[in-house]
Amino acid sequence: MDEIAPGLTRDHLHPFADLARVNLKTADLTDVNLHGVNLTQADLSYANLRGVDLTRTDLSRANLAGANLRDTRLVGANLKGAQLRDADLTAADLTGVHLTDLDDGSLRSAELSNTYRSRSSNRANLSRANLTDTNLNGAILTCANLYGAILVRASLILADLSDTNLTEADLTGADLTDTNLTSATLETDATLEGVRWNSGTLWPFNMAESMRVRSDERAPEVWVVRAAIAPDGVR
Repeated sequence: MDEIAPGLTRDHLHPFADLARVNLKTADLTDVNLHGVNLTQADLSYANLRGVDLTRTDLSRANLAGANLRDTRLVGANLKGAQLRDADLTAADLTGVHLTDLDDGSLRSAELSNTYRSRSSNRANLSRANLTDTNLNGAILTCANLYGAILVRASLILADLSDTNLTEADLTGADLTDTNLTSATLETDATLEGVRWNSGTLWPFNMAESMRVRSDERAPEVWVVRAAIAPDGVR
């Protein structure tokens, strides 16, 4: 069987395989089942992983820069410390994915949008994903499902979150400077305490004025959302 990488054939690629530190740069892995595989510190840069099952796969500190991850299933996958710069995650299912401790710029220019906006099943699914302290500057997350996602202290400067579902998301301390939230679903059940935003932040319809009322101006045209006050007056 032809090798897909030095010393590796498709026979080596099966669920729960140990492929830590493997070099699969530019490899064509379309439709491979990598459920539960150990790919810690693997080099998957510019690899074609379209449609691959990566459920509960360990991709911690893996290099996925420029990889094609369209339509992949990354449910419960560990992407802690992974490099995802310029990766295409369009229509990927990232339910419960672990994306903490990403390096600065590791998701810069990553494509996580829904290219087929008329079909909700093709939304990038990041529901309940833990994105604490993640750098999502400039990320394209249009139409993504971030229901219940943890975005505590996430940096979303210049990110496109238009038409995104942020119901019950936790954005405590997030940086929304120049972020596009046009038509996003961002109701009162979202946690916004400590969110930093500016005059370039585009809030959903009718939210701009209420956010200004809820925020303190910390610098010219820069605001931070105050802590919510409980009914008994205790913050």
